[in-house]
Amino acid sequence: MNISAKTVSQKDVAKLAGVPRSAVSMYINEYPGLSKSSQERIRVAIKKLDYRPSRIAKSLKENRSLLIGIIYLASPSGTIHDFVLLDLIQGVQKAALEENYVVCFFLKEKMSMEETLTNVLKCNVEGIVFIEDNFDYEQIRNLDIPKVVINQKVEGIPSVFSDMSEGTYLTTRYLLSLNHRKIGFIGGNFAQETFQQRWTGYKRALAEAEITADERFIRHEIMDNKESYLAALEFFRNKGEIPTGIVCDTDLKAWGVMDAVRDSGLKVPEDVSVTGFDNIAACAQMSPPLATVEHPRREIGYYGGKMLLKIISEKFNGRDLKIPVRLVERKSCCRI
Repeated sequence: MNISAKTVSQKDVAKLAGVPRSAVSMYINEYPGLSKSSQERIRVAIKKLDYRPSRIAKSLKENRSLLIGIIYLASPSGTIHDFVLLDLIQGVQKAALEENYVVCFFLKEKMSMEETLTNVLKCNVEGIVFIEDNFDYEQIRNLDIPKVVINQKVEGIPSVFSDMSEGTYLTTRYLLSLNHRKIGFIGGNFAQETFQQRWTGYKRALAEAEITADERFIRHEIMDNKESYLAALEFFRNKGEIPTGIVCDTDLKAWGVMDAVRDSGLKVPEDVSVTGFDNIAACAQMSPPLATVEHPRREIGYYGGKMLLKIISEKFNGRDLKIPVRLVERKSCCRI
């Protein structure tokens, strides 16, 4: 039976299954009273016809929008953060589509959080996913709508995240295991909890090894590869006293550091080992391939979306979800 030229309807499903149209409606809406044989015939017909219930009709009937919002902040550099953001968003979208929800995107840029929330709520969304950033979470906690934060743990708001401090702890421990002791650090904006955690992991690994971080080889507030390049050049001005390893809190910053190593007449990893964080696709193609931390961004987005939908349907168990990170060893590091 070929009806691919037109939209499949409940009437088509009923005809193929040999049941009344009302029976198809009962099956789709999970009403009781259908025999098992009718349920099975309808299930087979739906699968054969690839029937998908109308999202609009369903939302009108249930007086629901079937919309969820995502609020995020654009990266000042428009670079590495955008790769991470894209993966997080795609994960949320996948979870939403599985439940016939549509995702609306809201960029918080120049507007206040109050103005942003007002615009979001005008769209009649059923819930909101906040992608970690320097938001006013006290205001968000008091928001009377289902909500989830992804990529960061926020007390009092359901969260899906990975342990950022564990990631830099693993990369620093990795360099220590390769006999590095002069290990520098290049990190981001301390206003963001994400970057604070990545700094904490580096410090914890050094403290366990009873090594004091050398302030000459530490830079904060570094936002992209251009700034990390310039910061690393400063490290290498005195060839007799340079870090043998550098932990970076994003892959893009590590890329800038590797360029600075080469432009200083040094080699990666023979003179300086370098690690990143996020494991973006380009890491495996860098020269040499970059050792980094696998940050499961799409998983975080997906499970964040699923968590929000459970809150909306009142099936949430109340527990945050932490997704593990993983060290990815590559040839940008070597033993000394």
